Amino acid sequence: MIALSNLGVPIIFFIVWGDAMGGLIDKVNPDTFWSSRVFTQGLLGFILLILILQRDISKIKFAGFAILA
Repeated sequence: MIALSNLGVPIIFFIVWGDAMGGLIDKVNPDTFWSSRVFTQGLLGFILLILILQRDISKIKFAGFAILA
């Protein structure tokens, strides 16, 4: 039950982040591929994959500071 309830959080994170970033990109350059959900969620997935594959915790520390900024 806990595993099923935790599956929704990443999905909601991708949807909210994709819509928010797509809206911001759309204000700068309307009607482009760059503001689509496919691009913004794919970009987020790629960035998270890189962070997941990091083996050295010191590299992740800098990414955490960048996210907070």
